[in-house]
Amino acid sequence: MKPSWSVRRRLIIAVLTFCAFCITYVMVWGDDRSVHEMIIISAFGTAASVLGSYVFGAVWDDANVMKRLSHRQPRTPTQEEQEEEPPDERIG
Repeated sequence: MKPSWSVRRRLIIAVLTFCAFCITYVMVWGDDRSVHEMIIISAFGTAASVLGSYVFGAVWDDANVMKRLSHRQPRTPTQEEQEEEPPDERIG
């Protein structure tokens, strides 16, 4: 069963919306002060970090799910392993 990403996705959308708002505000109403420049750099950095973490987290989560699913399935012996097993000689 795959875990739900709805809560994570909402949080990511909220952070990206905040970053977009900060960038838009500084572009429309900001002047050339270094504080506004730092706000823009920080907002872009935060947005890039969130997107990178989202993609990396999804890949990591999918890999863990696939690993768990592969451990649950019974392993069938290969032909070489079947040939190595001695015959079962029970007296019944």
